[in-house]
Amino acid sequence: MVCSWTSATNLARIYNLDVPDASVRIQAPWSYQLQINTEQVWDAFFVHGLLLDCSSRNTILILDVSVPQDQRLHFALETRNQHMVGPGQKYWNHACNLCCAERKSPDGTPAALRASVVDGISIGRPCCSVHDCKEALSSQRDRFCYTHADMRDICVIVDCDDHIEPGHQTCSKADHRQLEVVGIIERTAMFQLKKRLERLNVTQPETAIMQDLSSSDDLPNTQEGCEGKSDEGNAKPRARFGRRRTHNEQLCVTSCGIIQGRATFYGSESPNGVRLFLHALFPTAKSVPGVIFHDNNCHVKKLINNLQDSHFDRCALPVDVFHMKSKHKESDEFCGRWCNPAHFPDLMVNDKWRFNSSAAEMTNAWFGGFQAIVQEMRVDRYEFFLDEMIQRRNEIIVADLQHQHAMPYQIPRNELLV
Repeated sequence: MVCSWTSATNLARIYNLDVPDASVRIQAPWSYQLQINTEQVWDAFFVHGLLLDCSSRNTILILDVSVPQDQRLHFALETRNQHMVGPGQKYWNHACNLCCAERKSPDGTPAALRASVVDGISIGRPCCSVHDCKEALSSQRDRFCYTHADMRDICVIVDCDDHIEPGHQTCSKADHRQLEVVGIIERTAMFQLKKRLERLNVTQPETAIMQDLSSSDDLPNTQEGCEGKSDEGNAKPRARFGRRRTHNEQLCVTSCGIIQGRATFYGSESPNGVRLFLHALFPTAKSVPGVIFHDNNCHVKKLINNLQDSHFDRCALPVDVFHMKSKHKESDEFCGRWCNPAHFPDLMVNDKWRFNSSAAEMTNAWFGGFQAIVQEMRVDRYEFFLDEMIQRRNEIIVADLQHQHAMPYQIPRNELLV
C-alpha cells in the first residue's frame, strides 16, 4: 500500500492468485476457506495497526466482541486518531542535515534552523454539504449530517431557501427545475464519455450531444436568449446535487521529505485555516520551525500581523521558490518584503538554496495516489489509514536518510513542548 498504492481488493486478489491450490493442503474437511476477501484485508490492516500503536504506547487493545466488527473497531480507531492530532506523528520532531542547519543567532551564539513546507492536496471524502461543517455523516450516501438533516428538504440551488417538490431536488421555479433536468442529462454515461473526449482534445465529426449546455463549478447551468445582459443581471444559478467532499488534506513536510503532520480542510484552504493548522501542529514557540514555506504565505503573514499573533515571531514565512517566481507579482510590496526567500540570507549557502522548498509538492505526488482508495471511507477509517501510510513512509524516508549519511535524529520532545 505504501509503495505502490495497492488497494485492499487488489491485495486480496494477488494473494488468491499466488496460492490457488491452498485448499488441497487441508486433508480434513474444514469450515473455513483459505482464500481471502477485501473485508478481511481491511480488518487485518486496522487490527494490526491498532496492535502496533498500543504496543508503542504500552497499552492494551480492548474491543467489544458483542458488536459487529466495523463498530467494534470504531472507538479504538477514534482514540488513535485523536492521538495523532497536532504533534502526534512519531517523526514530528525529526531533524537531519537536509532539513536542519546551523546558524548564528543575533547574539552570536550558534542555533539550529529547521525548515518545513506546508501544502495541500485535493484528496477528499464525503462530508456534510453545509460549508465547513465537520460533523460526521450517519451514512456515506447522506448529503447532510444529523444536525443539518432538515436541509434535505431545501432546494439544491445555491442561496435558494424554498422547499423541494415531491420527486424532485429543486423547488417549483422554472429555471431551477431546468437545472435539475440538465443535471440528469450530464450524469448519464454518454454525456460523461463525450466530455472526456473533449478534455483529450479528440475531434468527433458527428455528435448527438446538446451543444447549448454550459457548466458551473458544481453542476451545469442553462443559458438561453440573445447576447447581452438580461434584466435580472448576468448571475447564473448554481446547484449542488451530489455530495460535498472535504476540500483538501494539508501536509507539513520537512525539507528532507518527512511528514510532520496532516489535517483535513473542509471548506477551503484559507490563510486562517493554515494558521490554525500550524498552531495545532507546533503548539509551543520552541516547537515552531525557523522557516515554514507555503505558496500563500503572503496572505498568512498579513493575517498574522492583523491578529497580532506572536506565536510565529521567530519564524520566517517565505513563499516557496517556485511559486514566488511564477505566481506572485513583483508589484506586491508586502509579499516582496516579507515573503521573498531571497530576503532571508540564512536560506542560502554558496549562492544556492539551503533547503528544498518543493518537498511538500513532491510528497503530494505520492500522497495523491491514495485518492481512489479513501474516497468512500468513513471518517474514522479515513483518518487512521492516511496517518498509518504517513508513518510507514516516514520510516522508509528515515532509512534512506541513514544510507545517505544525512544523520537523521529526533529532537527530545520535552525540549520542544515547553
